[in-house]
Order: sequence, then C-alpha cells, then structure tokens
Amino acid sequence: MSRIRTLSIVEAWLGEARRRVGVSRDDWLHPAVEALAEALDGGFTEPGPALARLGAIRASNGFTLDEVIEDLHCLYDVVDPARRVRLDRLDTLEVARGWVHGFAEATRDMGCVEPLTGCATEAFLRARLTQTYQHCDSIGLGAADVHSLVVVRLPLESLREPHRSLLAVRVAERLRVVFDGGETIASVGPGTFIVLVADTPAVGAALASLTERVEPDLVCDEASPVRTQLWIEGLPESLDQALSLIDDLTTRSRRRPTPPTPDP
Repeated sequence: MSRIRTLSIVEAWLGEARRRVGVSRDDWLHPAVEALAEALDGGFTEPGPALARLGAIRASNGFTLDEVIEDLHCLYDVVDPARRVRLDRLDTLEVARGWVHGFAEATRDMGCVEPLTGCATEAFLRARLTQTYQHCDSIGLGAADVHSLVVVRLPLESLREPHRSLLAVRVAERLRVVFDGGETIASVGPGTFIVLVADTPAVGAALASLTERVEPDLVCDEASPVRTQLWIEGLPESLDQALSLIDDLTTRSRRRPTPPTPDP
C-alpha cells in the first residue's frame, strides 16, 4: 500500500474519531496510528502487534479503554465501509492488552494509584478514612452519620486472563463516571472496589446507575455470564472499627480459589 493511501486512511480515521470520540489532532496523531492503518488496509492480517502498540500509546496519553475501542471502530468503518470485516474479540483483546500495559507503565511511580485500574490503593483509602473521621470529629459530627462505603465485588476467579484484567479495568472506568464528585475510589483486592461517599439520597441512585453501566460488561470469557455484587456498607462509629472493616473486606477479597490458568 502506498504512503499516500495510508495517509488518506489516517485523515479519514481522524475525522471519524473527532466526530464520535471527540479527540484532538495533537493528542491523537502518532506513528502507531499510521502503522495500524497500513496493517489493516493491507488485508487485515496479523494486526496484533500494531493494535497492542496503539493501545499502550493511547493509555499513556490519557485515553480510556472505551475511547480506544470506539476509536478502533472508527478505523474499521473507514477501511471497510461495507462492514464486511468488523472489530472482533481478538482484536479488542490485543488493543486492551496494550492499553493495560501502557497504563501500568504510566502509573508505575504513583504510589497512591493501583496500576491496573488507576484507582486509589488500599493504603490511600485508609488515609482518607483517617482524615474523614478526624475532620468529622473536629466539627462535632459522627463520620458514620454522614459517610458510607459503596462496595463492588467482581467474581474474577471464574475468568481467565486477560478477561479478568479487562473486566476490572472497565468497571473501574464506570466507577469514575458514576462517582465523579471527588469521591475516593479504591481497589482493595482482586476484583473488589470500595468508594468512600457522602451518605446522601444520591448514593442509591448512583448505585442503580452503576449497576446499569456495569451489567453490559459482565459477559466475558467464552460468553460465560458472570454477576457482580454491589452494596452500600455503613461506616462504624470509630476509626479503628472502620479500618477493621476494610481489613475484613480486603481479606474476603483475597480468600478466593486459585484462578484458572491463562489462555495459551
């Protein structure tokens, strides 16, 4: 394929991505874009390395996994307008593998961030709980009266890699969409997330919204459905009890069967 043809595809792809994903040219353009366009237009053969490279680059530039996958749909629509070839499961996994690797690299030195999901670490959640109890005490309130925890537990033990990691990443993204008011969203163990929230009537609505957003992701690994658990956990009266509660939730998260071996 000629370079002129490749650049033509890249420009058309960028146009679609601007319209559907809202990207900017400066953030979007990269040599990995051209490499993938050339690989796909050359016959859709062995695009895996190019997909993984693009996923890693997109993660390092701050794109969410959902945005990366929608961006790929834009490319496939440009390269194959008749839609004879669609973005398939294997291609999605390749770009997601690259995205997870790139995200982990980008957050490696951020001690308060869990590398896979980008959520706060358990240690950071404990620090925030300590601050919350101390602040409430200083103004004459009980932390248990004005705050609570939203707990999300995913049955990752029933999934193989990379499906386990991809599900965790996508659920974390949805948590950030639903809880976008400065709440602390922490990953405290394999497939377990805890969100420290203000205890208001809006929490119930947020939980319902989260359930709607998460359910579409819970069909993974050879189309086997898995179901998540979501609930609101009240905070106890004292800080020591709250930290013990985190211990309990974390321990239960880690008392799981040995996960299946990865796909070959």
